[in-house]
Amino acid sequence: MIDQGRTGVINSLRAAFLLLGLMVNAVAAILPPPPAAARPTLSAERTGTNHVSRRAAIVPGVSRGLARERAMLLSAVEYDLRFTIGDTGMIEGEAALSFVLERADRPLQIDFAGREVLSVSSGAVVPFRFKEEHILIEARYLSAGKNSLRIVFIPDEGPLHREKDHLYSLFVPAKARYVFPCFDQPDMKARFRLTLEMPGEWTAVSNAPVARDTVAGGRRFVSFTETEPLATYVFSFAAGRFRVETDRSSDRPMHCYHLEDDAEKVERNIKTIFELHATALEWMERYTGIPYPYGKFDFVLIPSFPYSGMEHAGAILYRAERLFLEENATERERLKRASVISHETAHMWFGDLVTMTWFDDVWLKEAFAQFMADRIVQPAFPDVNHRLLFVSSHFDPLHAVERTAGTHPIRQHLRNLNVAGSLYGNIIYHKPPVMLNQLEALMGEKALQEGLRRYLRRFGHGNARWEDLVTILDGLTDQDLETWSCTWVMEGGRPKITVTRPSGAGCTALIVHQDDPGGRGLLWPQYFELSILHGGEERIVPVFMKGQAACIEGVPVPDGAFILPNSGGHGFGYFVLDRDSRALLKTASPHFDDPLRRAVFAQVLRENFLEGAFTDPVRYLAILIREIERETVELNLQTLLDYLVETFWSFLPDTMREEHAGRIEKLRLEKLSAVETVSMKSTCFKAFRSVVTTAEGVAFMKGIWGREAGIEGLPLSERDYCTLALELAARAVRGWPEILDMQAGRTTDAVLEERFAFVRRAASPDNIERRSFFDGLSEASNRRHEPWVLEAVYYLHHPARIRDGEVCAGQSLEMLEEIRRTGDIFFPRDWAAATLRYHTSDAVVLYVKRFLVKHPRYPERLRLVVLQAADRLFRANRIRRSYAPANRTRP
Repeated sequence: MIDQGRTGVINSLRAAFLLLGLMVNAVAAILPPPPAAARPTLSAERTGTNHVSRRAAIVPGVSRGLARERAMLLSAVEYDLRFTIGDTGMIEGEAALSFVLERADRPLQIDFAGREVLSVSSGAVVPFRFKEEHILIEARYLSAGKNSLRIVFIPDEGPLHREKDHLYSLFVPAKARYVFPCFDQPDMKARFRLTLEMPGEWTAVSNAPVARDTVAGGRRFVSFTETEPLATYVFSFAAGRFRVETDRSSDRPMHCYHLEDDAEKVERNIKTIFELHATALEWMERYTGIPYPYGKFDFVLIPSFPYSGMEHAGAILYRAERLFLEENATERERLKRASVISHETAHMWFGDLVTMTWFDDVWLKEAFAQFMADRIVQPAFPDVNHRLLFVSSHFDPLHAVERTAGTHPIRQHLRNLNVAGSLYGNIIYHKPPVMLNQLEALMGEKALQEGLRRYLRRFGHGNARWEDLVTILDGLTDQDLETWSCTWVMEGGRPKITVTRPSGAGCTALIVHQDDPGGRGLLWPQYFELSILHGGEERIVPVFMKGQAACIEGVPVPDGAFILPNSGGHGFGYFVLDRDSRALLKTASPHFDDPLRRAVFAQVLRENFLEGAFTDPVRYLAILIREIERETVELNLQTLLDYLVETFWSFLPDTMREEHAGRIEKLRLEKLSAVETVSMKSTCFKAFRSVVTTAEGVAFMKGIWGREAGIEGLPLSERDYCTLALELAARAVRGWPEILDMQAGRTTDAVLEERFAFVRRAASPDNIERRSFFDGLSEASNRRHEPWVLEAVYYLHHPARIRDGEVCAGQSLEMLEEIRRTGDIFFPRDWAAATLRYHTSDAVVLYVKRFLVKHPRYPERLRLVVLQAADRLFRANRIRRSYAPANRTRP
């Protein structure tokens, strides 16, 4: 028994139990779900939730069994928390937990993965055990009805992200238990009261308004009022030397807490930031019919925050760089800012007000937050083609997973919340908006809105599952939503959709066919369009796929016509260009007047190239160049430039890259001169600096960094100059040490200066220095600032010297499981992607394949992460190896 009087021997036993628990949990995490007689159904998910059949095992994390047991036995949970934050040293905590217990016939497991439990009391001292990340209280110290426990503890400060002048909590998906004892599962909503003791010059913000703020003896004491019921993962606080901006233009004042020293940058952005939040709040209240649920509305901008944003109720946290934009921000960056603000604001209803019961439905809150965000941003950007924006935002990141062997269903099985972070990814962010658009078309806009209103009203301040929403929606439509959902939500993969032209005299029937590449016989009911382009005339053909094939009568297709599938950007799948359309690409590429068609054409072309429908990278490059030359819409230009960078570094054989480098640099400089807006110029310049390889191009880039040359109409920020210095160093230009030293000396932004000092070692041409830096990343403490680490990993595997990065690739994969354990939710995925993105060699392909063979029982979701990250590597290696020099096509 482990209690207040611990010894070295007992600590050793505790470590042994912890190791055993970790082993048990690791085995459980990789075992497949119980076999089913058929494909999963919605009703199957409902079983086993109405009773507690046996006591939950004591294992690290929060198991599904433990969560179900506690949900049945516990209610009316409240936390009264106090944290003492010193100028230095450990943070200390005290928690008063109260809850109603239905019956006291078994030990109570309270989640805590912090450093120490100092005492537990309830009027008198309560004996306890601290085992497997839980505080165990025997049943004899509990009673049916209301219980109160006071726990004094030392937290693990990892989720508090402490810096010298601030800290902030980040508990998603189940990290509150590292900081205070709690029931850390989403369906145990509770009311929180919080008191912080901290340095006197600091200020603080949390989910609820401040009740009391006093200073005594150089220390500040801030207490907050009681919150509405919240899941532990959306409870939050931040404290530090924040500056506060206030907007009082409406009945609901808003406060922005930030650490930005550049007053001009703040002034340039803050009005727009407040306006975007106000627009999002008004839109959500109007759509849902429910007033904003949390009273006060504040947000905090944190430098190098791990995510773009996090939806803490009443106190949203953002990455400062996403909202405080530079003067030369691109249109895409401005749209992303609007989208992330709208997304996090929508979470106040979808996620915070109604929370998923278990994290296998984490996609549900993300789905509707993004579904709403796509609509909220439209009034703020009336000149933007929002269907084009939808296509540009969602399809590429979605297909980046769906085309891989690492794809998965939207809903994923989850046994324990200690691996819930691995559920996040492009599937849950980008497939549901496509799916929900199809659902809206299926049942009607008004019916869907009414269903969502009923859902929010019924489960407000509570929890729900996808099945609960489907039940509501089923009552508002004649469609079979359960069958529809089983394909779209419960299964992974994408359909392969082909088009067959009319054949034979007098035949005018187009045949559209869908296949399930996974061999499961799945069908994806959906609506999309075909565009038939011939002689400058375009005909749009609607397609309603209800079965395996659709026969569309009365559609003549002239010889020489180009058929663009999914031309309206509604459909989901790998749309194969038919043979005649592919043949036309050998001599020319079609030109569509509509920018949406051009965006879809670029995406469909890329998917056909990556899937091997045609395999000539030089011909593909020539088409991209031609499209870039004539493109005038910034969203499309950004996408095409991204494809060009990818093709240049990944798919062209090395000798061919050298042959085409000059022309590509010239194209970009010509485009840079031709475009007129700052945003367009910034888009072109950022693409130019990413592919420079010629001596002339590098000299031009060095001249811009040295301020001996400039680009008319394009102001550059300190961040731009830092990036230029790093890119020059990565190319080993003459005098690179002096360039890095000079840039460090002339950078005035303190956070940027610190970030530059961290990343520059990874950009160094010195192999020994780079290797030493990489070895240092094996220590979790050196990975604290994850955006900095990811930038550094890019330079460790910079495409201009990609062979030098091969030695780190295998070791990076070996670190992945530990990175998942110590990092935030997106970090393992982003680490693997940044590591493998530009590799193409046989050696790295072998590293990855050997790694997967070496670890046959590797955690399933991490295995999927590796397969997703390696997909471009595998395809690039295959394309480069199969490209025959004799078949080279010159543009």
